[in-house]
Amino acid sequence: MFQKNDRDMYMFCIVLLIISSIGILINFNSITGSVILEETEIKSEFKFVEPEEISRSGALDSLMDAEDDIKELINSNLSVLFVNDVLLEAERNFIGESLDELKEEVREEIGLKKEYLEKLLRIGKETPSYDVEKQDYKGVFRLTQLIKFKKNQAFKIIDEISLIESKEESYRKSKIDTSEGFGDIRSS
Repeated sequence: MFQKNDRDMYMFCIVLLIISSIGILINFNSITGSVILEETEIKSEFKFVEPEEISRSGALDSLMDAEDDIKELINSNLSVLFVNDVLLEAERNFIGESLDELKEEVREEIGLKKEYLEKLLRIGKETPSYDVEKQDYKGVFRLTQLIKFKKNQAFKIIDEISLIESKEESYRKSKIDTSEGFGDIRSS
């Protein structure tokens, strides 16, 4: 049925596809391109509130809180591509150009902070030189506040959709035809 050359070509293509897929999965720590820092209509509401004290320990706590925010989004089956990219950028802002300070902190800390610092150390080692950021704790706070804002925004949208659906149900019970109007809302 198949010529030997055809079979070889199909096998070659399948092997290439598998290798490409593995390459994509291995490179999980790179920014996917979902980070767009330009102002958009939905993002224009975000306002950075600079903390009174900008410190390394405060930035670390902020990163750990952002990680918890992302877990909440995951538990609610919401997309986290954008916030994962923002978190990676914030982590790189925390790590900076030298891993020495981070290595010292890993030796001194215990518990959850030590685990998180070890994760940051791995990220620092895996980060290509062209993606290394200057240490910027203010940037860490700005990016982690953006993650919290996006989480709150997502939950607010979910709540609003629930309210719209209940409103639609009450209109249907009143025999008001809402199919066209709510169809437009669903499609958007």
